[in-house]
Amino acid sequence: MRPAERVRAIGLASIIGYGAFFVGPAAMGLVAELYGLPWAFALVAGVLALTAAVIVPTIARHMALRAPG
Repeated sequence: MRPAERVRAIGLASIIGYGAFFVGPAAMGLVAELYGLPWAFALVAGVLALTAAVIVPTIARHMALRAPG
């Protein structure tokens, strides 16, 4: 990975992490207040499952492109 790509990736990961740190608890509290705590946890589980469904194939495709041969 080129240094410019590495810097961009680190910056993007930081933005996503800090954004989730600040927005996540407030969003979960709002959902829990409106619909109840079980629905708030179900929403978190759904977001995590959706994230994994997007990231895992992307990483697999990236690794396949970088594989020698």
